[in-house]
Amino acid sequence: VLNHNEEAKAAGVTVIPDLGVAPGMINILSGYGASKLDHLDSIRLFVGGIPVKPEPPIEYNHVFSMEGLLDHYTDPSEIIRNGKLKVVPSLTELEPLYFERFGPLEAFHTSGGTSTLLKSYPDIDTLEYKTIRYPGHAEKMKLLVDLNLTGADHEVEVNGQKVKTREVLLKTIDPIVDLKDKDDVVLLRVEVGGTQDGIATTYQYEMITYKDRTNQVTAMARATANTISVVAQLIGHQTITKRGVCPPEQIVPGDIYIGEMAKRGVIISETFIRK
Repeated sequence: VLNHNEEAKAAGVTVIPDLGVAPGMINILSGYGASKLDHLDSIRLFVGGIPVKPEPPIEYNHVFSMEGLLDHYTDPSEIIRNGKLKVVPSLTELEPLYFERFGPLEAFHTSGGTSTLLKSYPDIDTLEYKTIRYPGHAEKMKLLVDLNLTGADHEVEVNGQKVKTREVLLKTIDPIVDLKDKDDVVLLRVEVGGTQDGIATTYQYEMITYKDRTNQVTAMARATANTISVVAQLIGHQTITKRGVCPPEQIVPGDIYIGEMAKRGVIISETFIRK
């Protein structure tokens, strides 16, 4: 969609792609943190939509397409490491993570999260996105990937009929992991590091958003829909005036966005460390 920039300009419209949570919210916060630094070195992104109370068999309940989730787990992840673009397998390089009232958790590579950030910050030293889950989830899902059960085009022959293994898996697992009326939570952490006034500085943005039980709106819907709504209103109110196709990190004012999200009950905190 970035290739349609000139067409959007000519039409006098503003197009902001990938405007959800990840990508979306994480892009806005990355851009905001980067704007505060004199030199940008690293962006590390962690996001997870998980049930408040995990249950077996995979300690996860889905709040969006399971097919999309399998894509994220099956396709490789694009990252920047030591200043070079790299491709790493999803569900790898697990690291422990802790949030208030949650922990320990695990975070691992999945595809799609770095999105337009790869183009916006091509000279950065480190850029990576990891998905947050309860411990043990990645190992279980990697087994399914290794068994060729998650690939979109993988087929086997059963009684003379070609069968796609992913379709069988989806039919089996989808009703088991459907969130239904359970409570979910979205955990998010964005770490933007570099130098400010010659001092090593890291800005950290963190969000813990729960389901709105009064209105029966999932945490994922609150974080996603409010992001889209806030940015659309910023365009409508002429806060955002630039025309063309613009990634979220390049066009959405982070301070205003954080304030507007807070009005809607989605609280994003900012802290920083200087060494």
